[in-house]
Amino acid sequence: MKISKPWSNILLATIFISFIAWGYGIYVDFVPSDHWKRIGSAIAATIATPLVVLLWYRHLTGRARLVYKDITFGPFVFLITYICLPLSVYYWVFVPIVHSSAAIITMYTGTQVTHKANFNKIHTQSRYGCDYRLDGSFISNAFPSYLCISAGSYQDSPKNVLLELSGRQTTLGFLVEDFREVPDLKK
Repeated sequence: MKISKPWSNILLATIFISFIAWGYGIYVDFVPSDHWKRIGSAIAATIATPLVVLLWYRHLTGRARLVYKDITFGPFVFLITYICLPLSVYYWVFVPIVHSSAAIITMYTGTQVTHKANFNKIHTQSRYGCDYRLDGSFISNAFPSYLCISAGSYQDSPKNVLLELSGRQTTLGFLVEDFREVPDLKK
């Protein structure tokens, strides 16, 4: 069965847009609300399930094969593919829905608010360029669930810091636009 030209263009455009949305969802500091995260998870599962079933069906009927430069992969690779495919497809749908689209909606329709929250400093060796992080329960729903800081800020501040996060808020969540350390008046 051949895919007609207009459908293949639509499919390629959809894949391209989802890649961009996935990258933006990872980049943006958006904290989804618990309610939106549950609803978005259900939407992502509803979209990802038929896609996975379709991919499995196409593979089992021989319409899609795992071949790389005339090398057909063995049963172990097929087993890994069948195990990892649902999670991979789910997260490729989850991040654009729960993070990217909600962040864009919040950016344009949200009200300007500030929140104060306690954060802990963490130092890691990261290949992705974020060795100095601030981690806190306020942003535990975010993906990734930390804020990056510079080495100088890491050295200058105490282990536990109180941050004032400013950004936009909707029922979908909170979009962090800026954060700064504030003195803790309880001490």
